[in-house]
Amino acid sequence: MPAAEGREQQQLGEMTLAAVDARAAELSASAGVPAMAARMAPIAAAWRGLAETMRREGATTVAELPPERLRAHVDRLWLVPPGRSLI
Repeated sequence: MPAAEGREQQQLGEMTLAAVDARAAELSASAGVPAMAARMAPIAAAWRGLAETMRREGATTVAELPPERLRAHVDRLWLVPPGRSLI
């Protein structure tokens, strides 16, 4: 499932800890814009949470997480499935 829009797409499982951290930072910066804050802050927090889980689990990519740990985050990340709108 692609995890980026408007730039090179990357499958979620292939994302490294650094890429997840970068996505969280990008979304946090967007949440600093008053008109976007209410919508973006929870999504940024979900990406930060995913990064924290990866650190705790010692995962270098998202695919290395146990499925139950990933499931706890995936619905809040606003991923774009191929050929579909945001979920």
